[in-house]
Amino acid sequence: MPGTADWPRLQRRLARTLRAVIYGFAALAAAGVLVWQPPPIVAAIGPGGLYALGVVGALAGAAALVASLTHRWRAEWVATWFVAAAFAAYTTIDWAMVLVGHYGRIPGSAVLTALTAAIAARGVDLWVFHLETSHARRARVRRWRTVAGLVA
Repeated sequence: MPGTADWPRLQRRLARTLRAVIYGFAALAAAGVLVWQPPPIVAAIGPGGLYALGVVGALAGAAALVASLTHRWRAEWVATWFVAAAFAAYTTIDWAMVLVGHYGRIPGSAVLTALTAAIAARGVDLWVFHLETSHARRARVRRWRTVAGLVA
């Protein structure tokens, strides 16, 4: 698991469980938008736009959940960005509604922003892990080629 390989077993499991909870509830929220379409959001972006955000969020959230639980960090990395993008778009619309006077949406908008930031932060963590593993792989290949006499 990226970044947690040297953690104690309990903490690794807790981290994986918490990520699964984040992705699972993100997928549930996106699916919920498909079933119970909030009228103000439909009015802002139309049913097609809301449907697209819901489908992307639900499918990518489910994919990230499965990838996280099965230790497929590359699949999780890709899915994470789609989840974050869908939630960022929805969150932007929610905050726009706050700016035009729907102040009762502030708590929900803030929670959506926190969720979007948490998912994006995981995407950045996986991106850094990818860069580290790519660098290590290139260094191994360079050493092997040097030892094998393929590079002068």
